[in-house]
Amino acid sequence: AREQAEVLPGDMADLSAGAIRSLAARATDAERALDASGKGLTRFPTAVLHLLATMVGPKGSASALEAVSELRVSHNALTHLLTPAHLQPHGGDDGIDGDEDVWAQLSACRLIDASKNKLTALPDVLRLMLSLRELHLGGNRLDAARLDALLMPEGPAAIADPFLAKLQLVDVSENQLVLLPACLLRAPALHTLALARNRLKTLADDSLHIGGWNVRTPALTCLDLSSNKLTDLGEMPHTLAAGGAPELARLNLEGNELRAIPHALGSVRSLTTLLIAGNPQRAIRHDVIEKGSSAVLAALRDMAPADGGTDAFPGAGAGAPPPARSAARLGDFPLGARAGPRIAATVTRDSGDSNAASFRSNASAASVQSRVENGVDEHAAERAELARRVRELQDEIGRDGIGGRAMSNAKRFQMKKEIAKLTAQLNNLGR
Repeated sequence: AREQAEVLPGDMADLSAGAIRSLAARATDAERALDASGKGLTRFPTAVLHLLATMVGPKGSASALEAVSELRVSHNALTHLLTPAHLQPHGGDDGIDGDEDVWAQLSACRLIDASKNKLTALPDVLRLMLSLRELHLGGNRLDAARLDALLMPEGPAAIADPFLAKLQLVDVSENQLVLLPACLLRAPALHTLALARNRLKTLADDSLHIGGWNVRTPALTCLDLSSNKLTDLGEMPHTLAAGGAPELARLNLEGNELRAIPHALGSVRSLTTLLIAGNPQRAIRHDVIEKGSSAVLAALRDMAPADGGTDAFPGAGAGAPPPARSAARLGDFPLGARAGPRIAATVTRDSGDSNAASFRSNASAASVQSRVENGVDEHAAERAELARRVRELQDEIGRDGIGGRAMSNAKRFQMKKEIAKLTAQLNNLGR
């Protein structure tokens, strides 16, 4: 106990001083990986970060902490990655950096693996880690609202975010997602997205808070939606068939509740692996599924209507690629079409790409109209109203500072709390 109290700052509830020094020493080897996986931790070992911050780093780094490239804390019992402020032994007033300060020094970290814990939220300081490429969060207790609040704090109408711009792999499988977080479609470099073993029921309309899956994901190659409760893929199949994910090679839909596999998936030219076993659909026989993806894709093409039965980007020829879009514009998609007697077309700020705008507007509005008329979505109107209120608050935050009128920090904080509250209500209506 005297050794623990001797020198090391930070939370040491689960590790001895010797164990902390050992972890720090291993984090300075050639791999630059801080690995505290499988140690039964209930609190993140920030003492290791504090110690690394005092150690000499390689050439070009102010400290050993700034050179850490991987942070692995999987298979523990963590409820937070950042200890709540009131439990932190140091907060900067005594000359020692607080926990958030040392987290912010992980400027070279490219990978965080916090899978198999009990996380319900993520710290805002993660957004300062602009080198992050991989985020492994499977097997926790995260929901869509918490992820959106961290990864897309200004809402879906915000401009391209520097934190999302470099993310390449996100694993949020086996969490508590009822809705697909909109932020996960805002990462233009994302190539792997794992959403298996959640509670997703639909990808249609405002299940993404943005009007459905009708945006381009230019780098996406692997999408895992297996073992959810999906009954409706919404606009996604037609978006993919129209070139919305030109690199997509693998799509896993196994173990859902799909009574039909959309024919449009057979027209996704890049797709080589399509897994559909474990769904109640009957159109594609079991023996065809057992032959593999090539047979499944061929069956879908054979069942498609004579005219192709897929949406295409307006103005594009049969073999033409989708219109090019700059990375800066990939995040410019609408909050969602509004349900009602007359469905307003969704609006995009990307006025320079009228073809893509028309594609998104028509697909989203038509789908919402159909579901409302057929009584499929009894909460559509209520969700549309909540979405409208969220958009108004986001727009007001976005106008802050324009024309010399500055919003107080207190008012901005209250507005963000209201956005989080409304988003939570949206999630509950999707359950």
